[in-house]
Amino acid sequence: MSAHQFLETDAYRRFCARLAPETTVLMGHTRWPTQGSHLENQNNQPLASARAPGLLVTHNGNFPDVDRYFARFGLAQEWEVDSELLLRLAERHLGPTAIDVPAFLRDVACCAGQLAAVLAISAPRGTVVLLRRDRPLHVAWHPTRRLLAYASELAILEQAVPAKSTWQFHSLPAETAWVISCAEPSSPMVRPL
Repeated sequence: MSAHQFLETDAYRRFCARLAPETTVLMGHTRWPTQGSHLENQNNQPLASARAPGLLVTHNGNFPDVDRYFARFGLAQEWEVDSELLLRLAERHLGPTAIDVPAFLRDVACCAGQLAAVLAISAPRGTVVLLRRDRPLHVAWHPTRRLLAYASELAILEQAVPAKSTWQFHSLPAETAWVISCAEPSSPMVRPL
């Protein structure tokens, strides 16, 4: 079903009603499959790490030669979807307290392909990494509620958030990464991709 229809289902509403007050991340992704069957749930996004609980990835784009990159970095490919590469690279650079963003970005820069992605790392300290190479990525920030929303199309994001006057909208420039610490969400660190 379409994402819009999904959001109207009783199952989705029941799920939202059961969210704990301490929930810090809620991610969704509408997938246009380039690799891997959507019938196999591990290929659907957000991708979640079993090795690093609290690490989630969404990716808009594709890595056409993904097998070569898994081999180059010595990573095990477990799923059919090319977006898994970003998850495994993030796992590779995730330490006990944070992700080594510069090292992660150096590895991503070696991988040819189209890219806009979001990594959410909830524990032990929350970090969000927004990456944009050549695919669009738009962000809305609500400073009072400390809510971050993102989408590949600005019109969709503008329709999704209520009371637009209280939201701050940003479009990430091409070839950049924003690193947002949950401790200081109002001042993202901008890094070249």
